[in-house]
Amino acid sequence: MIAIGRGDGLYNTIEFLHTRGLSIGLVVTSKAYAEYTRNEDDYATLASKIEADFKLVDRLDTELLQPYIASGQTDVAISANWRFLIAADVIRLFKLGILNCHMGQLPDYKGNAAANWMILQGERFMYVDVHKMDEGLDTGDIISRKEIPLTEESYVGDLWDACNQAMPELFEQAINHLRQDPSYRLCENSPTGLRCFPRLERDHLINWGRSASDVCRLVRASSRPLSGAYTFVDAKKITIWKARAVVMPYPFLAMPGHVLQINKSRGTVLIACGDNALEAEEVEVGGQIMPATDFFKSIRTRCGC
Repeated sequence: MIAIGRGDGLYNTIEFLHTRGLSIGLVVTSKAYAEYTRNEDDYATLASKIEADFKLVDRLDTELLQPYIASGQTDVAISANWRFLIAADVIRLFKLGILNCHMGQLPDYKGNAAANWMILQGERFMYVDVHKMDEGLDTGDIISRKEIPLTEESYVGDLWDACNQAMPELFEQAINHLRQDPSYRLCENSPTGLRCFPRLERDHLINWGRSASDVCRLVRASSRPLSGAYTFVDAKKITIWKARAVVMPYPFLAMPGHVLQINKSRGTVLIACGDNALEAEEVEVGGQIMPATDFFKSIRTRCGC
């Protein structure tokens, strides 16, 4: 088989499948994003360790892969976090196709940053899906899947960890299913459904006029290993890493972003939102991570300006 992609989950999968006796002849990767723990150098070292060839490229083509198909020993490829659509002629090289791992609720939440968008939308679960690639984006039939619950305590890093942990066994299940029955599918996917587009760092800027639940979801969807939801106080950037939505015990009038209460015993600060309040627990200022009360000292402080 051939492994194509980036990220911690695929790295773990390659190691796992190698220990399970599956032969991996080629590892293909491209430059890692900053939030990935494993980068292209780690992939090169892993390929050498398992005696696989290694390619660092930005484009897949039949010329690159054909020698491995021609050997007669490669019938399937696995993929995760590859940056580009893979052409149909490349997919057709493989007898059992290319299996891709995707976080979402296929047939919905196709595309980019699905886990982040699902937190923002208030979903209650997501799937880690291994599906067969076709010429569409995340449209091929699903071969194996695991459901992951989403709660008001779920941060994007938690979802990435859950996916990375589930991925190796889901790929093994999918490969075994297809080698026993090439027509196997757990459920049919569809070219229709919700499409997600990338989120940029500027999208992490907090709008305090939104509801407390919305602001809290933004914090959770932008948190580690991403750059974090942020605001400004007197032109100083404040990143909020951890927070929760709360209901104030009394009615109040305050401008959105205004500090309502400083809880020194808890190390937290209540900040007014469009409907209620956010309890900020952990913040970062000037590269220093601290309890919110180490920065916010007065109820005459307002975020967002």
